[in-house]
Amino acid sequence: MDIIIDFGLKVVIPALFGAGGGWALLYFFGQRLVDHRLKKDLERYRVELAEKTEAFKTQLAIYAHEQNVAAARVDEQRSLAISNIYACIRNVINLTSPIIAGCPIIQDDTAKYVRAVGDYYFQNAQAAHNALDVLSNKTADLAIYIDHDTYLKIYAYAKVSMKATGEYFDTLQPLSAYNNMSADEILKVGDKILKIVEVGRPTLKKLFEEEMKPKAQELAKIFRNQLGMERKNK
Repeated sequence: MDIIIDFGLKVVIPALFGAGGGWALLYFFGQRLVDHRLKKDLERYRVELAEKTEAFKTQLAIYAHEQNVAAARVDEQRSLAISNIYACIRNVINLTSPIIAGCPIIQDDTAKYVRAVGDYYFQNAQAAHNALDVLSNKTADLAIYIDHDTYLKIYAYAKVSMKATGEYFDTLQPLSAYNNMSADEILKVGDKILKIVEVGRPTLKKLFEEEMKPKAQELAKIFRNQLGMERKNK
């Protein structure tokens, strides 16, 4: 097509100008030239547009993949955060439950029995109270992955649990005075020791059954919802 147009412009039109028909042919070939150039420009634009469109699609695909990878990483970290926090919550419950259930220790030797009972309650109360420090620190470290409402519920659980275990642990502090006593000395104060471990248990049991366990169960349900393990009630 380019050869024909060039031939017309360079050979035919000049030859026909002398015959008086040059203007009509000039208009004809000029119109053809414009149409041809426009067609070529449109084709080039279409090709360039297609190339840019493919490049843009590739960029979008890369961006979408990066976003999906980032979202998956956040979901994984959030799931791990929930798992760690819930493990801390369960640890508090697991360490408090033996105190509520009562001491299972049986000893023929009265002095050993009294000492074992004192140690049983003291150690469990101390461990439960310390577990709350772990929960508080873990929640603070992973707060970025926990929504505000859930964070407040975790705080409410930790607060009531700290009060319950802390108050009971405080009632056991007199036991430290009996640590280095002989068996005979333990026998003389055995009733006092057994009374000390029982004084705060009813209060602890009440807080455990009415507040600690329900709050832990509520958090378990919230965490299951957030992990997609069960649907929220409408």
